[in-house]
Amino acid sequence: MVEGRFIYDCFILNEKISAVYFHGGQSALKVLPVITAATDIGKSTIVVNAVQEGAKWYYMTAATVAGLTAVTAGSAITTSGWTELTANGTEITPTAGHKYIRVVSVDASNKPIAVGDALINVGE
Repeated sequence: MVEGRFIYDCFILNEKISAVYFHGGQSALKVLPVITAATDIGKSTIVVNAVQEGAKWYYMTAATVAGLTAVTAGSAITTSGWTELTANGTEITPTAGHKYIRVVSVDASNKPIAVGDALINVGE
């Protein structure tokens, strides 16, 4: 008698993640490509390099990546801790000492669809 088991795994580089499609039971967040550009003294512009799939975009800033609120697929965000990003290319004035930004795309129920982080570039 012979028994066997096959275990499959997949490791994907960050640059190739958008080329992979997963069809399964677990929901997963898409990667939202976010960059910032220094525009004026103490100001930065948020640029999202994607078509808006959800109902809204929200963002938050923090001094460290650990200070950004984590988002989970299927769990609605509390919008009180976030600021709505009304348009791509919006100029913001981040709080002094804040170096990181997280942008999340949500559906009509405020459940995340995609999330992206970036370093904030501020004009001097």
